[in-house]
Amino acid sequence: TVMLEGFRGQENVVHIFVRLFDNVLPGIQADRPKKAGNLRVAHRLEASRLLRRDLPDVNRPGRAVNRPVGDCLPGAGVGLGKLQNIRADPADPDRHHRAYNPAGVPAEAVALVRQLRDLILISQLSNHDQVPQIGEVFRLPLFSQIFRCVRCGACANVCPVFRLVGGHKMGYIYIGAIGLILTYFFHGHDKAKVLCQNCVGCEACKNVCAGGIDLPRLIREIRSRLTEEEGNPLPMSLLSTVMKNRKLFHRLLKYAAFAQKPFTRGTAFQRHLPAIFLGKHDFKALPAIADKSFRDRWPSISPRVEKPRYKVALFGGCAQDFVYPEQLEAAVKVLAAHGVAVDYPEAQTCCGLPLEMMGQRPASKEVARQNVEAFSSGEYDAIITLCASCASHLKHSYPEILQGDPLLFKAQAFADKVTDFSSFIHDVLGLGPDDFNNTGEKTTYHAACHICRGLGVREAPRALIADAADYVPCNEEEVCCGFGGSYSMKFPEISAQLLEKKLNNIGETGASRVVMDCPGCIMQIRGGVEKRNMDVKVSHIAELLAENMKI
Repeated sequence: TVMLEGFRGQENVVHIFVRLFDNVLPGIQADRPKKAGNLRVAHRLEASRLLRRDLPDVNRPGRAVNRPVGDCLPGAGVGLGKLQNIRADPADPDRHHRAYNPAGVPAEAVALVRQLRDLILISQLSNHDQVPQIGEVFRLPLFSQIFRCVRCGACANVCPVFRLVGGHKMGYIYIGAIGLILTYFFHGHDKAKVLCQNCVGCEACKNVCAGGIDLPRLIREIRSRLTEEEGNPLPMSLLSTVMKNRKLFHRLLKYAAFAQKPFTRGTAFQRHLPAIFLGKHDFKALPAIADKSFRDRWPSISPRVEKPRYKVALFGGCAQDFVYPEQLEAAVKVLAAHGVAVDYPEAQTCCGLPLEMMGQRPASKEVARQNVEAFSSGEYDAIITLCASCASHLKHSYPEILQGDPLLFKAQAFADKVTDFSSFIHDVLGLGPDDFNNTGEKTTYHAACHICRGLGVREAPRALIADAADYVPCNEEEVCCGFGGSYSMKFPEISAQLLEKKLNNIGETGASRVVMDCPGCIMQIRGGVEKRNMDVKVSHIAELLAENMKI
């Protein structure tokens, strides 16, 4: 009665309390020693314990600090406690989400306490001037996860952009990735419109978040909502129209390969562009588009494999199809040599990640549908891509953005088969030291954001490098190189500083070669190496393996 006094007239809260005390909590106490007559007290203590939250203590890994739900204010942090997915040890290098549920607490109690926590929070804030915004957030299941924030500041600490710009460039009031999101709900869409563009999409914030908040996805969702609310600028409308039309998009890229000749003069870079076209992008050399795309080369290089071990489809992606087709050729060489039949569906197009990052959700959905349909007719054991960004988007984002679409079932089946090249070679084919000639070449590694955090792949590429060369670890291997797709075009000053630090780290290893799993990173790092005249070869891991195969 005392506990319910503050909720008089709120039948939904009372109803949950009754269910907890009469039906659920007695079952929790049934197997525990207790004195006669103390059952009601025990229930009350159990409820009190469940309504508190265990928050990770970043200063003491593995420990927790208790805070009552009552000390939480909007944007200041509302943790979910023992009953949510939290990271038990922030120092864990894998940083996987850990579901922690106190022993003996049934699922029904967990669900009821979550509901109760949310209702109590709204009641506590009933006189707060931000209630309308809080109500809006709670009505959006995707965004309600922001109330898991425990105010640890980790998303700001690990953000490569925040390292450079700091402060309120990453949020109108609140800092870091969570600040970008809270700005949208609590401080005006006009302020959020600019601030949410600061995200480079490296997913470091998601990887370290103690509350398991999918911050990158929420930021992309806000970008999409802003575009829907305010309309598309003309350049974005034109870009969306072009990228939705696969044939037009590819035709324009092929025309660009011809039109660039006066500026490339047969080299792999745009060496003679007028300064007016470079602007603030002269911190790196820009790549040339390949004379012949991979899709045009495919009919002549398509391998015939007798009695294949696996049948796979290759997802090319824009950069490797039209800029670096030699990387896909190297992958085909390795796969075919080890009994894998490879197919390349011609109807595939851009994965759609650039569109998603720019808030172009309708166009992003359209290209997702095109790709799902392009691969649906083949009976493939796996769909392999050499682009970490493509792989992460295809695997994780397609089922999300196609929710409610007739193709959702196909999209999920498609996503389940997507794998990155290194994982397939190392984990599925099981290739190791006996399959390669180790040249002893001093080789370091850059872990693309979406390979190590988006896909959680860490061991496979490093093991393969060690099989074919002398692997030398690099400082901050998993820190973003500053490419981020369209990010490097919108914010060249920030991109240049991130690249400079990456190149310094690579140079300090003394390696003569650096390899990676993403063509976007290759574009960024190779362009920087060329501009600096560094004596370092930049290549995809598939090229390293193809060069050193024993077969």
